[in-house]
Amino acid sequence: TGMKSDISVCLTQSVIKTNLIKKYVAIDWRVKPLVLAIKHWVKTRHLTNTHRGDLNSFGFTVMIIFYLQSLSPPILPILQVDDEHDNEWVKSDKFVNFGIKNTLHLGQLFAGFFKFYHCKFKPDVHAVSITNNEKNNTLNGPFLKKSLRKLQSNQNDVVIVLDPLDNSDNIGRRVTQVTWTNMQKEFKLAAEITDSVSSKLPI
Repeated sequence: TGMKSDISVCLTQSVIKTNLIKKYVAIDWRVKPLVLAIKHWVKTRHLTNTHRGDLNSFGFTVMIIFYLQSLSPPILPILQVDDEHDNEWVKSDKFVNFGIKNTLHLGQLFAGFFKFYHCKFKPDVHAVSITNNEKNNTLNGPFLKKSLRKLQSNQNDVVIVLDPLDNSDNIGRRVTQVTWTNMQKEFKLAAEITDSVSSKLPI
């Protein structure tokens, strides 16, 4: 019985996570192409080896969603997730045109993602969560305070990207200091290249 219950919980959480990502993609048309573009960049920069210590695909998706939530005005809302009751945000009429006041185009969002994680994200003090809006625990804007996070035992905390349904589960638990240093270099390079390209475009 216990085993069946564990499987049921895992399946339920997987369904909720899938619906959560689908909802975020449905809220604004820019989300899907931005995620695809950044994941293509991740692949071309060879940052997909999770056995080596790279962040997995879901982790990058969460980082992208968090970035879009952190813009001013935000493109995506912070959705509160309940794995025991129905979530109102699932309904198709919820959050329609939420990000309409933000007029940044895809190119700007793509470049902004790299600048955001190169310049603003400090992994030694910050944690990323797309379903947690604990304002009293924030530090330097949208980030959660890393020191207040209580992770599951034996989880690496070089980079904390929290599971949307479990604030004790770090999606980035496989990331090492070596692989994160490499990711930081790639973020910096991408930020510099996109900034250089945008500065040469006609106004």
